[in-house]
Amino acid sequence: MNNKKAAMEMSIGTIVTIVLSMTLLIGGIMLVTNISGSGNDIVDMSTDQITNQLSQMFGEDNKLVMYPNSGGVDAKIDEKAGFLFGIKNTIEGTSGMNLDFSYKVVVEDVGNCGMMKSEIADWITLGETGVVPIAPRSVENGKVVLTIPDYAPKCNFRLRVNVKANDMNYATGIMDVYIK
Repeated sequence: MNNKKAAMEMSIGTIVTIVLSMTLLIGGIMLVTNISGSGNDIVDMSTDQITNQLSQMFGEDNKLVMYPNSGGVDAKIDEKAGFLFGIKNTIEGTSGMNLDFSYKVVVEDVGNCGMMKSEIADWITLGETGVVPIAPRSVENGKVVLTIPDYAPKCNFRLRVNVKANDMNYATGIMDVYIK
């Protein structure tokens, strides 16, 4: 009778171990899915969500902030991905007048993609260039959306956001794109 009791306890212990293992596995899969999907969420963000996200990142002296602030965006082939940026007017002596800030997103480095800069630049489908008037100590936000074509290789490349105020260099920021 004692052998049957030990066998029963071992079976219950095995079942509990399997259930806990499956729970942890499912939780891990959900975590990885949420993290990898964060780049695509930026494409669908509303103007209010963009403003809230970027306003949390501005410090006293920041002229340009970019989100995700990790400096990299995960993208998938045949899908859209993107990033956000905010420009803050820190120029003194403008006496309440709006200044025109222009921005341009350029391909800084083709990385290991084996393509020309102009080919990768064609993937920028929204927010490649723009001009925005910004009041002193105010912020304007923008969104850059990339549409990764089905022929794109799995590779990494770097984009640069150049910002000018009154045709003078004002700020610059870097965003890496990882095609998976």
